[in-house]
Amino acid sequence: MNESTRQLNTRLRAWMEEAPGRTPDRSYFAVPEELGVGGCRRIDMSDGVQLHLNTMCLNQSLCLEGRTRGPVWMLACCMAESIQWTQEGSGRLHRIGTGECKLYPLQDMTERSLFEAGIRYTGASLTIRPERLAAYGAPELDPSRLQPHSFGMTADMRLILEQVAGCAMTGRLREMYLEAKLSEMLALSLAGPGRAVAGHGARGELSRTDLARLQEARDILDARFAAPPGLAELARSVQLNEYKLKRGFKQVFGKPVYAYVLDKRMMAARRMLEVEGVTVREAAERVGYANSQHFSRAFQRAFHCNPSSLRTERIIGLR
Repeated sequence: MNESTRQLNTRLRAWMEEAPGRTPDRSYFAVPEELGVGGCRRIDMSDGVQLHLNTMCLNQSLCLEGRTRGPVWMLACCMAESIQWTQEGSGRLHRIGTGECKLYPLQDMTERSLFEAGIRYTGASLTIRPERLAAYGAPELDPSRLQPHSFGMTADMRLILEQVAGCAMTGRLREMYLEAKLSEMLALSLAGPGRAVAGHGARGELSRTDLARLQEARDILDARFAAPPGLAELARSVQLNEYKLKRGFKQVFGKPVYAYVLDKRMMAARRMLEVEGVTVREAAERVGYANSQHFSRAFQRAFHCNPSSLRTERIIGLR
């Protein structure tokens, strides 16, 4: 770990541990310009509940540290590229993929997350103390009975995070709004993996087998995004009918199959251009485009810049 990374981690730990009220509850930690773009927003709720919303893309691979003061329960949600982290002491490796959530307990400890260069990470984490969970009075939220588990993020859960991030209310009204959204998020997290909310029955329910097959479909697309199978072939491979594959994939991973593959292609291409320094034509071919002009248009729509400009910036930076 170099000196700039050590200094960044020191600042990040201090920011995470700062008591509510010392800074605005919408405090923001920005990634230094020389290391990348983006950062983390912290929203302090009542009774020590905190929500962190993270969006970042780094110029170099970094291991970032954050210390949690436990005991708390952590709800981690991944909305873009998969995230992995280890816990101090145990060294246990945690991983959540695109569209997944993980609910697990934490004591006082430091967690170290690996962020690779050129990848856009978007996620959220909610920490809540056991006594706050117990105060709800629901058996499912009894900390002594609650079990760590992972599950697919539904469209409703994504919407809640967007609503919380965009809340413009202040004072007591804001507290009431965030409290309601917190309760809704917890209820969805414990309602069962992949289940639809009451009143949203048109979506149906996804069984554990369905979820496993959708994860398998995503793994296939991750491995073959440059030459992905057609929808019918993918459905046969994971033993789902096309309708359930299309509906379930969007419900769990937040986007249709085609959009997921496109995002994988664009992120991989950006990494090749920024990190590996390949030509635009080579990047296009490696992510499955026979026509580099079609690739450039897709890249422009995704990142609002020409792929050639990224490569030019990297060459200038190496001189």
